[in-house]
This record gives sequence, structure tokens and C-alpha cells, in this order.
Amino acid sequence: MEESILNEASREVLEKWNRENTIKQIPPNTNDDWYWMWLAIRNGSGCLVVSNDEGRDHKFGMLQPFSFDVWTERHQVYFKFGKWKDGRRQILVDEPPLYSKRVQFEGGHWHVPVEESNDWLCVRKKSNGNLKG
Repeated sequence: MEESILNEASREVLEKWNRENTIKQIPPNTNDDWYWMWLAIRNGSGCLVVSNDEGRDHKFGMLQPFSFDVWTERHQVYFKFGKWKDGRRQILVDEPPLYSKRVQFEGGHWHVPVEESNDWLCVRKKSNGNLKG
């Protein structure tokens, strides 16, 4: 990180993170995406990645881009800057949902998310083999 652009309070936070080994700094002119991907996988299934990077440039080279989409859907935290309040800028985060909004099958039932809604359609087979919604 370019430390010359940091104010004193931000510099102190960065130094604290460095002391606690909370932040990883990578060499200049390297592809940072490979570092966060490796660290996220290394830290296990409960790891969250705070980034607005969609990783589009990596999906094209992957054998299973769908798996990457599913993984980021469950582990990526997006952020944006909000309004100024009491001399500080709000940081708004959008954490991943507790479940993936994709068609899911469990216990003989299909769960289908309804587009642009938090509702789900549950479909199961009737005893005669027909589908019932």
C-alpha cells in the first residue's frame, strides 16, 4: 500500500495489522488476485474475502468457472463508501447470504429461488411420481 497517501490514523491501523500479521503486503507489480485466492483457500471454508474484484480475468482460464462463482458467492464481501458522518466516512459492506441463491436439491425436494425476491419455490414429487409445487 502506498503509505504516503495515508493519514496518521490510517497509518497506525496499518502498522497494527502488520504487527498482528492480519494483513499481507505483496511485492509491487505482481498479480494480487493470486495472493488473495491462495490465502482464502489456505484459511479454510469460513474465510471471507473483502473485495469488489469480480475475478473475471481468471474465470476464462479456469476449467470449472462455475465452482469459482459458487465459492465467491459464499465467501466474498463487497463494500462501498457511504456518507460522511462525524468526520468519518461510512464503509458499507454486503456480506454473503447464509445460503446460495441457486436451485438446490435436498431430501427429495427442489428449492428454486424466485427472481428478485427472497422467496423460494419448493417442488417435490407426489406419491404418483408427478411434480407438486
